[in-house]
Amino acid sequence: MKISEIMKSPVVTCGENDTLARVRNLMLNKNVSRIIVVDRSEKPIGVITQKDIIRLLNKSTPLWRRRSLDSITVKNYMSKNLVTEVPEADVMDAVLKLKQTGFSALPIVSGSKLVGIISKTDIVEALPKLIDSGIQVKYFMKTPVVTAKKTHSIHHVYDLMREHNISRVVIAEKNIPVGIITATDIIFVKPKSLVTGLTDKGEALREPDKIKRTLSKSLETVFILAEEVMTRDPIVVSQNQSVLKAAEYMSRYKISGLPVVDDHSKRLVGIITKRDIINHLAEVSVKK
Repeated sequence: MKISEIMKSPVVTCGENDTLARVRNLMLNKNVSRIIVVDRSEKPIGVITQKDIIRLLNKSTPLWRRRSLDSITVKNYMSKNLVTEVPEADVMDAVLKLKQTGFSALPIVSGSKLVGIISKTDIVEALPKLIDSGIQVKYFMKTPVVTAKKTHSIHHVYDLMREHNISRVVIAEKNIPVGIITATDIIFVKPKSLVTGLTDKGEALREPDKIKRTLSKSLETVFILAEEVMTRDPIVVSQNQSVLKAAEYMSRYKISGLPVVDDHSKRLVGIITKRDIINHLAEVSVKK
């Protein structure tokens, strides 16, 4: 299968002199986690991701954290070590590069011009054409799972993400997954969850204005509980189900990771992410 068959085009782009405020708004409005930086000839010269912005917002210097995003330009913080591919290359070539680099996507170029992008999501969506349907989730999942409780602060959750270099934490009660929080949930808070702040019974968790004020400050001063930000009743997959079922859930619900549970007890036994799928595909390709 050729990259041109599954790559996304056109690509959401920005210029190196655009501000991080504009980039953040593009990510929210276009529902993307990365923006390719191009020059005037549409040649890709860098990339900036949600993770880059999260790291910047968590800078330790109080003076830095008080800077407005509309005063910070992309060129000083974008990653410049781009790895690209061409539309005619095989999808497995892209898989190997994603595994080797740890990147989540590759710009696709024709000559020097940006013509598309291929991401982990695109590959996971094409998984039925790339892998045996009989392979079970348990051969892809990772253990142990990093978890937190509903009553932990989101600052604690973010500390777990940094400590373990992960993008999501499962919220569990008695080892049953009841929620999930991603790095995006913490920094790129959706307006609806920000404004409502309601429990399942419709009771106010706290005043909406107070939520806005709290989240506008640095993470070190945040004392919002995990249960106020988490996605409740997360989509889960059984360890004995086909990995294609996990891929289907990821594509249908637009998520990057799934808690894996035991068939009978429904207790948490692992987690499977798009990265796990990419790494497994690359390992199989190398063995062949």
